[in-house]
Amino acid sequence: MNRKLCLFETEQEAIAFCTSHFLQEAKKALLERGTFAVALSGGSTPKKFFQALSDAKETLDWSNIVLFWSDERAVAPDHPDSNFGMAMHYLGKKPFNEAKMFRMEAERTDADAAAREYERLIHERCPEGRFDIVYLGVGEDGHTASLFPHTSALTVRDRKVVANYVEAKKSWRMTLTFPCINEARNIVVLALGPSKAPIIKEIFNPVGKELLPAALVGTQETPALFICDRAAANE
Repeated sequence: MNRKLCLFETEQEAIAFCTSHFLQEAKKALLERGTFAVALSGGSTPKKFFQALSDAKETLDWSNIVLFWSDERAVAPDHPDSNFGMAMHYLGKKPFNEAKMFRMEAERTDADAAAREYERLIHERCPEGRFDIVYLGVGEDGHTASLFPHTSALTVRDRKVVANYVEAKKSWRMTLTFPCINEARNIVVLALGPSKAPIIKEIFNPVGKELLPAALVGTQETPALFICDRAAANE
């Protein structure tokens, strides 16, 4: 099995576990490798995690933490739809802003060049060119990061980052690829609330031959950890 379900009765308990897991893995990585390399997710669900992280009392050496993003929309960083901008609302203050942050410049005209540069930064800034944790969400259509159903990025096997056109959104995105996600030391998928229940059911109990993108993250060696509250997993 390439995934595990970590189930909590309430949203608050799920967020608390996600926060303690971050702090635990950060301390471990900083002790073993001197750097903690993370790819953060976008969307609405991570806001509660970012708030809890910014409220945490434990101190970390944020100057040795590097923050990347798992995907981004083709908008400027100050745009309301920017994943980077959303995260900075919570993490753009001390001590979190001491981290080395690398946003996806998905709004650039040459999106492929921007993706290749982001891939180069991952190789340069992450020990062994891999993340300690990749954080993901899951959409009601089964997408994760910006790996949407029936898009070209799903079949990429030789890149860590690509520009991906999403016909359903009529827009370009930038996203980590499955190879990049699945070589991370930890993969965390945060899914909360009743709106996620049908898709979580389908991910864990697939009915057809074609697996949803979110069902393809994780490996037998490093299963993706789906952190859910009871509402998201009640089916």
